[in-house]
Amino acid sequence: MTSLILKNSKPISLEDESFRSNLLNIASRIDNVIPLGRGDPDFHTPQHIVEAAKKALDDNLHHYTVPSGVEELREAISENFKKKFNLNYSKEEIIVTATKKAQSLQSIAGTVQAIAETDLKKAQVVNMEDYAKLIPSMSYINYTPGTGKVYFRGIADDNGTFISEESTAIYLDEQPVTQSGMAPDIRIVDINRIEALSGPQGSLYGSSAQSGTIRIIPNKPDTSEFAASVDVTMRMSAVNPRNEDSWDVSGVVNVPISDNFAIRVVGFTAEDGGFVDNIEGLSPRFGLNKNTDINPGAVREDVNTFKTTGGRVYAQWDLEDGSGSILAGAAFQNNASDGYSNFDPTVGDLQKIAFYDEPRDDDWTQLSLTVEKDLGWAKLISATSYFDRDIFYQQDRTTYSSYFGSFCYGYYAYVSRYCFQPAGVHYSYNDVPGWQDLFQWNSAKTQEFRLSNQSDDLDWVFGLFYQEREEGWDFHTM
Repeated sequence: MTSLILKNSKPISLEDESFRSNLLNIASRIDNVIPLGRGDPDFHTPQHIVEAAKKALDDNLHHYTVPSGVEELREAISENFKKKFNLNYSKEEIIVTATKKAQSLQSIAGTVQAIAETDLKKAQVVNMEDYAKLIPSMSYINYTPGTGKVYFRGIADDNGTFISEESTAIYLDEQPVTQSGMAPDIRIVDINRIEALSGPQGSLYGSSAQSGTIRIIPNKPDTSEFAASVDVTMRMSAVNPRNEDSWDVSGVVNVPISDNFAIRVVGFTAEDGGFVDNIEGLSPRFGLNKNTDINPGAVREDVNTFKTTGGRVYAQWDLEDGSGSILAGAAFQNNASDGYSNFDPTVGDLQKIAFYDEPRDDDWTQLSLTVEKDLGWAKLISATSYFDRDIFYQQDRTTYSSYFGSFCYGYYAYVSRYCFQPAGVHYSYNDVPGWQDLFQWNSAKTQEFRLSNQSDDLDWVFGLFYQEREEGWDFHTM
């Protein structure tokens, strides 16, 4: 038999019909005061009783003690009672590593928000734009499909440049993947949790953590059991005329090889159908050129289709003595879009006039090795990674060059390289359709050693961090 022990009173049996009746009365008659006639006299109102019951279920022994049978207690309280008072009886604890050591989320003094895997799935989070909707202090500017900028508390750098340093650091597990200009949009598939640390993070995260840090923690290989899952999502266009349909397919396989070694493989591919049409029209401002005369292939429907493909492979060895593990991983992703999602409302709804296609291709690969070892007096973590990213994109510069034409006559036309006219020519107008493309490459090698210890009297972290990063750009105007 399971009992609730009310302070200064005898146990109340869950099988006591009067007690069960009182609970149901509280649920249905919230405005009534129901004195139980025993126990602490301060807890006679329904709201007080609810708060006390909630503390009991959370194992807070201040008012009630639940020695056993929490499941029976849940059954004793009706579903109506739970919904009425918005009680959550879940005892799931989220362990985060935001402070570079494993801690319960509730015990961290700083501002940390962690979204666990179950909540990510319920919210149908698949990319950073979806995730940003769950974090009040976080903003995400996605001006190009598959990439964008992450901001915390409104602290922002330029969201359109390809050379400025990020104001938010992004980590995939223990390794940084922060890049200048545009953050990689990591697909949220088989992710254990995402930790959002708002505000400056100091030396724990260093570079690019002025406004905050995002930590994406994937699920690790599990040696206890084989597991596999497949997720398929289809989204059909409901407008007339129809836009392109969208779909998303992902799969996860966890394979234990032995008692202390397992492999986990994740794969995904998705397509977001285009919905912006490029229609026939004249160049802006002067209107001297028509796009179907210059490049008829650019005029078509659904020019902003986006595709992503990628996967992760992790292998983990657990040390025989249970004092640590070695985790090796490889992650890769390709984001490719046929064009931007911008349109011109003066032309038409979800329509624009462009002379050239604006494709974008973004490839990145990460190799990682994480070693954890309990030394007795401290925990040692070594995190090694190599990150490589290659980006190509093309932009229609026709509109830009047309409105820049005000400066492209007289002496300025001879000395400016941005007038898009033959050398020595200085028209009083500048209606020259064309495009520009950019090749960007980034690579980074990082190594971090970290020692930490937690005790009743003192918590401490000591670490060394090294990073070698190379970035380059080739910019061409046609």
